[in-house]
Amino acid sequence: MQQHGSTSDRGKKRANFAVLRTTNMPSILTESLFIESNDGNRLKDEAFLKAVGEAHARGVAKFLELPEKPKQTKRFSFYTGGYSGAALLEIHEYLKANKWDFTMEKNSAGDIMFTVGLFGEGSEAAIRFENWLTREDMHT
Repeated sequence: MQQHGSTSDRGKKRANFAVLRTTNMPSILTESLFIESNDGNRLKDEAFLKAVGEAHARGVAKFLELPEKPKQTKRFSFYTGGYSGAALLEIHEYLKANKWDFTMEKNSAGDIMFTVGLFGEGSEAAIRFENWLTREDMHT
């Protein structure tokens, strides 16, 4: 909240709120802002709303003691100059078998371009893919 401007912390409250009282499960009520003065304007800001949503998700995950998921930030792109037929099919089948998101398209020279990912930086999947991509028989 503070990254997006001055916000006063109104603290934690305990009360007999109907939204909490009438539910049949453990619950918590969060209020990020109140629609007044500057707060109302921030509720129209897409970047602010995204940041608040992500903060809520991190808070819930922390409360539930869920493991932190690495940010999905790494993509690999490679072209297949010199590969054709069975070799292209092998690459395509390998990507499908590992359930990795990928796109294929031709570049101006007619080579097939693959873009694979998103992967978490340093994740097991990224390392496995990078090892496969740099193996010796991929370059002969």
